[in-house]
Amino acid sequence: MDRGDKPEKSAEERLAKLLKAWNKAPDEARQAFLTAIAGDIAPLPEPIADGRYLTQSGIARIEAALKQRRMRPEQAMAEMGFGPRDKALSRALAMGYGLRLSVISALTAWLDKQD
Repeated sequence: MDRGDKPEKSAEERLAKLLKAWNKAPDEARQAFLTAIAGDIAPLPEPIADGRYLTQSGIARIEAALKQRRMRPEQAMAEMGFGPRDKALSRALAMGYGLRLSVISALTAWLDKQD
């Protein structure tokens, strides 16, 4: 029988098969597997905002990126496609004001490009 004749397994079927193998594996094999893949998994960066408000780690990342590029927050806002006189980011950094979700999304993408 040719591989092309077999129907492709769904993601759920594949996951069920992996879980079954995981549950059958001894503890030593599980630990060896986790150790083997640990180098392949990069930690996710912390979110820059919690809802509409910047987190402390988000503020630190933004300020570091602005300092590295020698930019003012208004310049970054213009680079992200907002008005060059938009003070929203300045207010959020200095006084903890909330940001529009569109600004948070654009800011996240902008920071990813900076790293």
